[in-house]
Amino acid sequence: MREKISKDFSKELAEFIGVMLGDGGIYQNQITIVIDSRDSLLKDHIKNLFRNLFGLDLHEYKQKNQNAVKLYKCNKELVEMFLKYGLKRGDKIKNEVSIPSWIKSKENYIIACLRGLMLTDGCVYYCKRERKTYVKFTNRCFNLLNDFKEISSKVGFNFAKANKYNKTLYRQDEVARFINILNLANLKGISASLESFSR
Repeated sequence: MREKISKDFSKELAEFIGVMLGDGGIYQNQITIVIDSRDSLLKDHIKNLFRNLFGLDLHEYKQKNQNAVKLYKCNKELVEMFLKYGLKRGDKIKNEVSIPSWIKSKENYIIACLRGLMLTDGCVYYCKRERKTYVKFTNRCFNLLNDFKEISSKVGFNFAKANKYNKTLYRQDEVARFINILNLANLKGISASLESFSR
């Protein structure tokens, strides 16, 4: 009999939950993650994280005429596990998804989840006019936006409302520390933005 899929809480699981909250979805007995097909570094990172967690491989489907690739896995037990740990089936905005309480309870889980959220719905950008680097998180689910701000503040980062769908980190000392603590510099081309800290 095949071993039932289950995972204890961990930093790796918290990061993958962050990825799912950002660019993932759950439909029937399938999980999906849709990312930019040109971002091979992020794709490989997500696939490796999934494999290390569950001993399973994500399949790929390249969207026609789009710069998008769908990573997916059909597995009823996997879906049930994600539902048990706080995710929801269907439209994330309509269902008002939020960050699971178990992640909010521990600092290393918070940092890992923030990393997953940033890798999918976040960016670090350099403003040439102001000669400063900023961190921005964008999402159309207000519950998730508020949760992002809440857990960020728990670990010392004060994101401000940039517009209806954005939370932005402006303080330069916090920006540098955020990138360092979340270990973001090697993914999503963020290293190029770090030049501003040496000016």
